[in-house]
Amino acid sequence: MTFDISIVLPAKNEAGNIEALLLDISRVMADADHEIIVVDDASTDQTRDVLARLRRRMPQLRVVCHQSSCGQSAAIRSGILAAKGRIIATLDADGQNPPENLPDLLRPCSMPPRATVSGLCRASGSGARIHVRNDGPRSSRTAFAAGFWATGSATAAAGSRHSRARSI
Repeated sequence: MTFDISIVLPAKNEAGNIEALLLDISRVMADADHEIIVVDDASTDQTRDVLARLRRRMPQLRVVCHQSSCGQSAAIRSGILAAKGRIIATLDADGQNPPENLPDLLRPCSMPPRATVSGLCRASGSGARIHVRNDGPRSSRTAFAAGFWATGSATAAAGSRHSRARSI
């Protein structure tokens, strides 16, 4: 079975946070075809017990367990490898990232592509440069947004549309 969205959460010793977070994710993603993958990185508290209890109530919840602590990056990798979604999002299991932001963050992934940002680099003293292949009417807006994001400057962003890529 495949899903539209897989949400991966690396977790270690999050027994006190994980239930509320998973219920919030389920609530905000209720209209989306999704799965939630929690990778327990060898927790020493009751995290696995909480997850086992929640799995009985949440069919979209999958749990991957590390037998020894491997760290956050390895936990994210394990979750991504287990994911069956077309789109993969990651959140920290400590609640640092509000699940309420997920729909807005994922919305652009469901829109048809209009432009491709194919390179981002920083030239010495002149800010970031973006190269955009023109795939439609929103290309220049995409270039501007990417340039503004990279530089924080509307002037640098506006001039970045046709710039050459250089090393950072």
